[in-house]
Amino acid sequence: MSIEKMKKRVVPTIKKIDLNRKIRLLFSSSKLVIFMAIVTLFSLIFLWESPFIFPNQSTIKNDIGTTLKLKNQDITVLYATKTKAANDLKIIVKIQDSNAMDKEYQSVIVNMDDGKKREAPLVLLYGNYFLIQTKLKSNWKQAALAIGTVNKPKENSNNMEVDYFFSSSKLRNVGHLSIKDYRLIATNLEKEAVVKKIGVVKNQIKKNEKEIEKIDRKINLNLTDSLYQTDKQKEETTEINQRLNTQIDSYQKKNEEKKTLIAEMKIQVLKVSEHRKKLEKD
Repeated sequence: MSIEKMKKRVVPTIKKIDLNRKIRLLFSSSKLVIFMAIVTLFSLIFLWESPFIFPNQSTIKNDIGTTLKLKNQDITVLYATKTKAANDLKIIVKIQDSNAMDKEYQSVIVNMDDGKKREAPLVLLYGNYFLIQTKLKSNWKQAALAIGTVNKPKENSNNMEVDYFFSSSKLRNVGHLSIKDYRLIATNLEKEAVVKKIGVVKNQIKKNEKEIEKIDRKINLNLTDSLYQTDKQKEETTEINQRLNTQIDSYQKKNEEKKTLIAEMKIQVLKVSEHRKKLEKD
């Protein structure tokens, strides 16, 4: 067989093999593309649904310890728990209001899972401490508290002013507690807050005392320098030291005021302790 005839037979065969290979590769590539498209689609669906399947609890906060300062009011959430059944929310708030005699307070708790509002009356524990409680849907996730005022002369004038947020997963479970129990809890909260404030004020006094020491050293250094100064320079140094002494007087006055405040707060701690003992006996 001649070489030319062999070429005529072999070349078409090779081309046919190459064509078949290309078809298989194309088919395989198409399957790969389809497979990757399906994987991508399911990944997107998972990412979209994951906040609902696995809620990101790190984005949910509890506003315990948060104080909102309004025109004449300071409203602080001090305590919040849920019952073991996870459908009761109990909150202790402290309301400081300079015009409390002219107002009545109302509160509403919203289950953020279903958007339903529930009235939650404020129960006076003592002084300016109140208990807010309500039943929510079983296994609730998030809730919001709104506290507002009703001006007594205008009973229809509602003003919901404050919002706080709570996450069920971050609240401690407790059993049944009586009003007396919550009053005792409130006394503990008040005492702890006052003791903490005493510590803060003591630190402020120490800080002021350190500033006084620094100024004293500066004054003494200026007096030493004045021994080698001209009369005009001595006059300038004297004026500087007078200003520094004024600063010392200011710090000392502040410290005296803070010491008086500490004495008053210690009396408050004693009163709270006495009140607690009385509650325990009742």
